[in-house]
Amino acid sequence: MQLNLRSTFAIAAISLSLVLNPAAAADPEPVFSHPILTLESATFSSPFGMRNDPIRNRPAWHRGVDIRGEIGAAIHTPADAIVTYAGTKAGYGKLVDVELSDGRKLRFAHLNEITVSSGQAVSAGDEIGLMGKSGRRQLAHLHLEVRLDDKTYDPTHIDDLVIFEGCCATTD
Repeated sequence: MQLNLRSTFAIAAISLSLVLNPAAAADPEPVFSHPILTLESATFSSPFGMRNDPIRNRPAWHRGVDIRGEIGAAIHTPADAIVTYAGTKAGYGKLVDVELSDGRKLRFAHLNEITVSSGQAVSAGDEIGLMGKSGRRQLAHLHLEVRLDDKTYDPTHIDDLVIFEGCCATTD
């Protein structure tokens, strides 16, 4: 096999990136092994995408899905992850962001209480907070977003992610 200068540089760049970030070699897919909510009474109250904003009463892009439930209901991480943020943000109220092994981030917002800390490693099924009514909202619900590279994706279209029992798990 003959290598030209361009191939040599490409191989060197890949090798250097693996030395600097060995985790990049695998980027394993997360294993979703636990539903986010275990409530039997959970229902979707607002979809991903364009919708009529319930506060401003005009069309607006919704970056996640809203799931109505009971104040104080436990919110669980569906896979092993690292908590990248646990605190308050304008509009979201109390929220928790977790990063999965493949770089995707899940955002859980409008919480009543946060039960984890930034930097904490969490396992599938661990409680990360309690459903509430914090931030810009009308009724008690969980706002759930899936993010990758500053883009948001519809959580109901993520393979094997179970938001609540009877909802949304798809497979390839």
